Amino acid sequence: MFAGLVTLADWVGSDTTRFPVAGPHGAEREAWRATAATAAVVARGLAPLGTPPGDFADAFGHAAYGFQAAAGAPDLGTVALIEAETGSGKTEAALWRWLALRRRGEVDGLFFALPTRAAAVQLHARIDAVMRRVWGEEAPRAVLAVPGYLCAGDATGQALPGFAVRWDAGDDAAPPDARWAAERANRFLAARGAVGTIDQTLLAKHALFRAGALARSLLVLDEVYASDAYMTGLLGRLLEHHVAVGGRALLLSATLGGEARARLLKARSPSLEEAVAQPYPALSGRGVAPRAVVGASRSKRVTVETAGLIADAPAIAARAVTAARDGVAVLVVRNTVDGAVAVAREVAALAEELAFAVGGVATVHHGRFAAEDRALLDAEVTRTFGKARAAGGRVLVGTQTLEQSLDIDADFLITDLAPMDVLLQRVGRLHRHDRGDRGAFAAARVVVLRPADRDLSALLEAKGARHGLGGYVYPNVTQLEATLALLEREACITIPQDNRRLVEQALHRDALKTVARERGSAWVNRLNDDRGGESAKGDSAKIAALDLSLPFTRLDFLDDTAALTRLGARDLLIDLPEPLTGPFGQPVARVTIPGWMADRVRGDAVVRIDERHFALGEGTFAYDQWGLRRDAPRG
Repeated sequence: MFAGLVTLADWVGSDTTRFPVAGPHGAEREAWRATAATAAVVARGLAPLGTPPGDFADAFGHAAYGFQAAAGAPDLGTVALIEAETGSGKTEAALWRWLALRRRGEVDGLFFALPTRAAAVQLHARIDAVMRRVWGEEAPRAVLAVPGYLCAGDATGQALPGFAVRWDAGDDAAPPDARWAAERANRFLAARGAVGTIDQTLLAKHALFRAGALARSLLVLDEVYASDAYMTGLLGRLLEHHVAVGGRALLLSATLGGEARARLLKARSPSLEEAVAQPYPALSGRGVAPRAVVGASRSKRVTVETAGLIADAPAIAARAVTAARDGVAVLVVRNTVDGAVAVAREVAALAEELAFAVGGVATVHHGRFAAEDRALLDAEVTRTFGKARAAGGRVLVGTQTLEQSLDIDADFLITDLAPMDVLLQRVGRLHRHDRGDRGAFAAARVVVLRPADRDLSALLEAKGARHGLGGYVYPNVTQLEATLALLEREACITIPQDNRRLVEQALHRDALKTVARERGSAWVNRLNDDRGGESAKGDSAKIAALDLSLPFTRLDFLDDTAALTRLGARDLLIDLPEPLTGPFGQPVARVTIPGWMADRVRGDAVVRIDERHFALGEGTFAYDQWGLRRDAPRG
């Protein structure tokens, strides 16, 4: 922590505008330096700031639900957990806890960490609005901690040569120093309040600075779930370090399993019966057993259909378009980018006027777009599928970028099979708000896509992995089988009443043992292999994450690859010699190539071929309305 604070002091003191090299000198310098240093610290939001009095309604404009008011309780421990259904107001509960901790002098800053940059972009304005209501004209500016966006409060910046940033005025014409933390990705965690992606807390680059700056903040980890052993391992180490230096943390989840909860809260792992019996919605914390709380008092019944269409993109698109022609907002969530692109292309071919589009160009939502185009995609998703969306039919196709934290309100959901906790996250985008214009889909409906052959045994072999099932994306085949079997038995589920039971019966260790034994020795062997793989991922997380309990001289700084939230190779950030013409009218000068996509590329010369193609070494890539992809060699 001390090493991180030394870095912070060095960066603040290296500002030659506030501390000119030319002087003053001698005795005069001492008094001037103290005054200038104090002014710099205050201007950059690093000095103490009080919290005005006020109740929940003053901060959020409405009365609190039961669990929201209870979230500020002083007895939830250093790491607290809120479990409640999606769309129930967990964000407001988290912000209320932050204000309560501030008033008790336990924290100063806030870092709201989300799983995707799309969710961070959408949430940023909400958090900034709360800060303005609480502090008024003197409110700190919420920083959008997503590389490439340059956003603090309502002001946006433009990068200039020499690492300078030019800011527009925004509504409040804040002084440039107030936006200092927003100007560089390595400064994000020094902000008084910031919202960004979880990776900002995990990167090895400037790790000690990040940890030291974060120590004053409430760290909010949104959409924590059970089925990712590697991520759970990383979060466990992060929480351990943060609490050790006096930090406070809050976990938010709609679908956290009892075993993962026990690991994160350092509690005894419950049996299946004990896990199912835990209350929901609930508040808990380290040393604090789950306590029942009053939720949003809104129940959602969802009709579930399973269909063997996961490999049939035309059939999936046809179902989506048929519903959209009846005026329905249809969300299609696929496990892989290739799967999403295949369906989005089919939708555009069938009914281009109903396809999700940016600037009239039909497209798809996933992570392989340049930063300029990601901002356009995210804004269009909010406009056409957000709370204030207009009535009318349309089809939005995407990947996991759509399943977590986004305030999407769809009438009808079509989704690939996935582990139960992930599926419930996706179902959370369905009927998220009360509307009276859903027509034939006034009752919530979801179609879960499975392989045409109901027998998932083919997934037990590595060569049988398809569509994100049994391979890299969702490797635990027994979880998939348990999830599918549950949904086949229950044609209708009720949210939130069934959340706890569904998650535990599909993911708990004891439930998976039963499923595997009932299906035979091949399943038992695969379950054992998967558990071994999950244990290895947990060990990999421990190796990858810096152990800040070690003496400084013994720290082993691995490269940033080791702290990615998914196992894999380093992504490549490519500056093009000439910008491409982006599919939505924006020039694209920089693209990110996933490491796995470039792993066989020999050579590093970048050559622009035409307005849609470029070459990296011996590999050729295309970038268009469907995102970035490897292209066939061009003659």
